[in-house]
Amino acid sequence: MPSQSFTAALLALSSAGLPWGVPSWQAITRIPGEPWSTVDNAPEDSPSLYVPEWTNRVAAQVKAYVTTVLGMPVGAQDRYMAKRVLDKDSAARTAWAAFISKRSSQWGINKIIDEVLETAGRAPNQMLRDLGTNSLPHAEPAQIYDCVTPLAQKLFGDDAYVGRGSFLKEAVIKFCRTILTLSWNRYRKGVARDVHLMDTLYDVVTETWKAFSAEGTTHTTSAIRSFIKDLRKLLKLYVRYDDQERRARVERYMADMVEMLRVVCKEPGSKDSDSKSCQNYELPLIAKYQ
Repeated sequence: MPSQSFTAALLALSSAGLPWGVPSWQAITRIPGEPWSTVDNAPEDSPSLYVPEWTNRVAAQVKAYVTTVLGMPVGAQDRYMAKRVLDKDSAARTAWAAFISKRSSQWGINKIIDEVLETAGRAPNQMLRDLGTNSLPHAEPAQIYDCVTPLAQKLFGDDAYVGRGSFLKEAVIKFCRTILTLSWNRYRKGVARDVHLMDTLYDVVTETWKAFSAEGTTHTTSAIRSFIKDLRKLLKLYVRYDDQERRARVERYMADMVEMLRVVCKEPGSKDSDSKSCQNYELPLIAKYQ
């Protein structure tokens, strides 16, 4: 597990022009300079230069906080940024965390990481398929850190490198490793959750199918549609994880259930024939679940 959050990692990177003075990062974040920048002689209570939700007073507090953090040894930086006890930088620490929480989802960093991993053949679905497993390995054996250089290039362009050479700046390496690890840990949890859901839902679907298939039983259109909804949810997972055997079986269930729905809806005198459940009864079959 990484020792830093994205919030802390980004603040720790904020030195020597990184990342806020880098054109590619500015294009990603749509912030043309350091977020804590202020205008000389501007009223303290007026909006700050680049972060409208901050006043100039708050921006100045954040700037002082950043200066304090970057003046510390690396180990002390992490402890200070994670500090929860009230101190002179508490307000700035909170403001910085709130800013990152609000804005980072708009920057598309996770999408960039996904693209880099996929290009390198390290995307979760690719790895599950190639390794023939239903669980993702930890970051090191997954070799995701091979993606540090292409990720750094995407985020920071030529500014990621020392001089005009091919060596990445140490701070850039640390930042990219941290956010790769954060993403990978999230993927691992997601895959574990999906695998558990697939197994659980498959058992439920199998038992429900037996009940629907039992001779002499009748079912309402709403019950059929509810079952079809579960089938579609399961099919999405099978498509994502390329489980072709179970997918084929569930697709047969789906076709049979849609046919059952069609028969019920077209049955003369059926109390459900005019209900919403019978409107566009074909849709569950043709709706894409990819």
